[in-house]
Amino acid sequence: MNIFKNLIISNPYYVLAYLIAGFIIFIYPLKEAIENIYYRTNHEMIIAIGGNFSTKDRILSPILYIFCFLVFVVIWPIPAAFLLHQYWKSEKDEKIFKESKFYCRTEYIIDEIDSIQAESHYSIFDPLGLTPNLPFGFLNPAWQEFLSSHSKKYKIYSFYIPKSSVTNHFKERAKSDIRGFVKMRGKKIINEFLIEGNISS
Repeated sequence: MNIFKNLIISNPYYVLAYLIAGFIIFIYPLKEAIENIYYRTNHEMIIAIGGNFSTKDRILSPILYIFCFLVFVVIWPIPAAFLLHQYWKSEKDEKIFKESKFYCRTEYIIDEIDSIQAESHYSIFDPLGLTPNLPFGFLNPAWQEFLSSHSKKYKIYSFYIPKSSVTNHFKERAKSDIRGFVKMRGKKIINEFLIEGNISS
């Protein structure tokens, strides 16, 4: 105890700065935690089953949260490091998930192509009128959405994935030949438009 007392007496400004840093870091999580306990999940669940918070819960819950908050303020580097690690992990998992939604991998890309060339090559003319006389037929709305998404500079490439090849979609193997187009910004695929292939699970 004397060590901590001497530390506080000899370095009061450093100790104060340390505590203020912890307070700033954890004031928002504390606010969110209290709101969650009263105004979201638990509150809605209790109301749904016809119950309510007891007086004891209303008194003890904020006290418990504030006590935990004060402990965190004192030892804030440890929980801060944990939260930073969790955030980094969630960002990494989100990036993997976003990238895995595309089937194309860079090794399957064939040629750069512009939208006019693609539409002229895949224009549909059905004399029976069963398919819309539009580029890509029934897929034309999806094609238009593919073209309109993302405003920053990009390039369009055609791609071809042979049957049984490993796709980028969570490393699934292609159940048939897959063809389509991708938008790329630099070396990164940012969107995909499929025109052929069995991609069902």
